[in-house]
Amino acid sequence: MPTQPDQSALVQALAARRPELEAFEPQWRLVEDVLAGRVKRRGPEASGWTSSYLPKGRMEAPGEYALRVEMTPFFPETPRVLASRLGALLRTRPQFEGISDPEFGAWLNEAGRRHARFDDLIAQAACQAQVYGFCAALLDRDPLPPDAHGREASVAEARARRLGRPYLALYAAPEVLDWQFGSDGRLLWVKFAERERSRARWDAPADEAYVYRIVDREAVRVFRARRDGEGRWSVQAETPIAHGFGRVPVAFCHPFPGADGIGRPLLARAAEADIAATRVLSDLVWDLFVLGNPILTLKTSRPETELERIGLGASRYVPLRAGRPNMENAEELSFVQLDPTGLEMLFRAHALFSKQAQRQAGLGADEAAAIPREQSGVARAWAFSTGEERLLFMLARSLEPFLNDALSLAGEALGTAERPTVRLPESFQAGTE
Repeated sequence: MPTQPDQSALVQALAARRPELEAFEPQWRLVEDVLAGRVKRRGPEASGWTSSYLPKGRMEAPGEYALRVEMTPFFPETPRVLASRLGALLRTRPQFEGISDPEFGAWLNEAGRRHARFDDLIAQAACQAQVYGFCAALLDRDPLPPDAHGREASVAEARARRLGRPYLALYAAPEVLDWQFGSDGRLLWVKFAERERSRARWDAPADEAYVYRIVDREAVRVFRARRDGEGRWSVQAETPIAHGFGRVPVAFCHPFPGADGIGRPLLARAAEADIAATRVLSDLVWDLFVLGNPILTLKTSRPETELERIGLGASRYVPLRAGRPNMENAEELSFVQLDPTGLEMLFRAHALFSKQAQRQAGLGADEAAAIPREQSGVARAWAFSTGEERLLFMLARSLEPFLNDALSLAGEALGTAERPTVRLPESFQAGTE
């Protein structure tokens, strides 16, 4: 039986990411880990706790390092900043205008991929724009059930069964691999990537696949890549599905773009400040532990092979060499108490870094608003008294065209002449204290 050829080259081409986005990967991972509290993990019992964010000291013993990481608490400011901003941005429900068709109103209650409300999509987009810097929305349709394949359903049946229901699929920045604009200023194509895990039955082994969607102005092309038992890649190309829009049915949201037009994650600096505070706190907690537990020392001239058999009634002690070689020396047990004067400096450093997360989050608004854009109304952001209010105003103004573009795509998919718009708040109270 012939073996399936390895399609690694095709998978590599499908998974290729836009070069500018590679530099953002460490920032995305940092913000994700801080928001999820994944700054340390427990390894095998032999290694104990470890953390890529808490480096091991050059002269630090592995056991002491594992204990220090285990004792280090994590009190991030970044999750509170994000929750506070979302609460201020969505304190009042978004206002929809230009909706008179009941079918469109009903669609708003199931606009997402898993029948999520459009209001929930607004919250997800606002969150992804801050965590990753940008996001995208694809107007797609539910796949037809098996009994509807190979025949044309009537309009009544399609409406009654909601066949081919249009929905908006939100993609965070790590899932948006690449895109290209044409000479007319519109998108030529966009490439998305997802990781899917599915089970045919509850007790069946999980089937894992990487799904790549390439959306151009004519169709949606889907490729599913899997590894076989020997680790070789195989790619299944599905039949392209024409979407009928005449343009790429994708809307982008880049709230605070750089010179390249790509949005930057607003929470990156806050997350970096949280990690800096945690590193100082780790040293501080360890010094307090050592200060509260004086080090037991044993002055001896015994060889190292005998030190392992000495029973001192303590779980930890430090052997010190005393006397001259080949001479009988008296052994001495004593406790060493560390000098606490350095702790005061660590306390001050930790307090300084702890305040940086909120401060750096506010500074991001000032830097992004350095060049007012009159056509988008962002110039009005200078009227706000705090950086947090300014940031929320600019975020809302950037989300509105993205959401309105998504609503326009939905109107075309539903076959209605309505092109509704959504309005977010224009005034905010400071989201953080």
